Amino acid sequence: MGSFSVVCCSSNQVIKPGALCRLFVVGQACGYQPLVLSDQRGDSHTLSQATTKGGGAGIYWSPLSFGILAQYQDYGSFSLLSSPGNYRALLSVLNHLLRYALITPKGDHHHDVAFDLRGFLPGCPGVVTFLSAKREHTDDEVLDLGDELVRVWAYLVKGLYHNRAAYFDHLHHQHRPLALAVMHEHAVHVMKQIASERRDFTGRSYEVKDFLSFVQDQASADLAAHDRTLSPTADDSVEAMVASFAVKSAVNDALSSASRIGNLEMWIVRDHLDGQTLRELSMPGDLEFEKMPRMQPILEHLYVLMAMNDMNLTFSPLVTAVMDDGTEPGSRFASFVRRTSDMVCRDDAEASYGPLTAFQALFKGVTEGDALIVRAWSLHTAVCDVEPIDDQDGLLKLSFKMSASFEQAKEILTELGFDTAAVSLVEVK
Repeated sequence: MGSFSVVCCSSNQVIKPGALCRLFVVGQACGYQPLVLSDQRGDSHTLSQATTKGGGAGIYWSPLSFGILAQYQDYGSFSLLSSPGNYRALLSVLNHLLRYALITPKGDHHHDVAFDLRGFLPGCPGVVTFLSAKREHTDDEVLDLGDELVRVWAYLVKGLYHNRAAYFDHLHHQHRPLALAVMHEHAVHVMKQIASERRDFTGRSYEVKDFLSFVQDQASADLAAHDRTLSPTADDSVEAMVASFAVKSAVNDALSSASRIGNLEMWIVRDHLDGQTLRELSMPGDLEFEKMPRMQPILEHLYVLMAMNDMNLTFSPLVTAVMDDGTEPGSRFASFVRRTSDMVCRDDAEASYGPLTAFQALFKGVTEGDALIVRAWSLHTAVCDVEPIDDQDGLLKLSFKMSASFEQAKEILTELGFDTAAVSLVEVK
């Protein structure tokens, strides 16, 4: 079989060999309920009907891990990149699978590989010792496991890629398959930007500083209400309190509330909350982000989920793409989404405000800031596609659409403070 690419489950963009990506271990989230039917002859048939309803990124396949940074190597293999955060993400999912993964025997076909994680791990004693220890580990200790983790990673990816892994879903008490979901690293980066730029209905910002301040206020208030406040003194009793169930639950609940992500998807985050992060987020005072180095992957995971929820995206198992097409399928898909969205938004605007007319205006002696005025105004009128085309020598050319006549458009520009005598406005036929 020739070389092949894989497809990003969120952006539908092609991931070619050499590209960076994030791999998520996902477990099937929807259950299947038997439905007994009969045909016209009276013969009975059983159909497995999906029982999941609702929405969210994990409605069909739920992430059991943070996104693990890797480089696609072709033929369904991915090289694990070395970093403490990456290794911790892998160790966290290994710890979960050690308890709940099932054993798959080898089949007759060469793709029917065996999968027995518990049976494989004794060959990686450092990982076994790490997972059995009931304490926090330093980044250096985590990095020392690099060679063993690379071997475990290759074994895990092979089993997941060939659909040979399954686990016991302890939350729903069902046996369910495991799979790999893959995202292009660029898609992850864009989703983090989208999530951080969002505002909720109250106007609350989701930028990192504002997001964490909200979490801190809610967690510290919850702990104070239950008389669980922490002393700033880092003695043994404080360390014990930091690691306590009450503190971790308060911070985890605050993160869930801030991100609007359900508790069923927050248990992964809970596993990554270390003592220092809990201390910073559970006590009032100025937040010192540099004291929470392990908060970065948590934020990244939450922001990806928030962006996926906002865009109605879902996790799905890895699929492959023909290498010969290059990145063209992704480009065609992006064009398809953009053109379809333009048509849908135009139909919606015209249904609300009437037919739209296209205009172009050349503003003299204005700046990019003036374009922002028009953008802000467009949120409250029938305007869409307000887009600066050129900005040089004090000239700003804008293209926009609105449900107004030529004279009404001039009146609106006057109300915005623009001198219509210094504006060249034309209707685009």
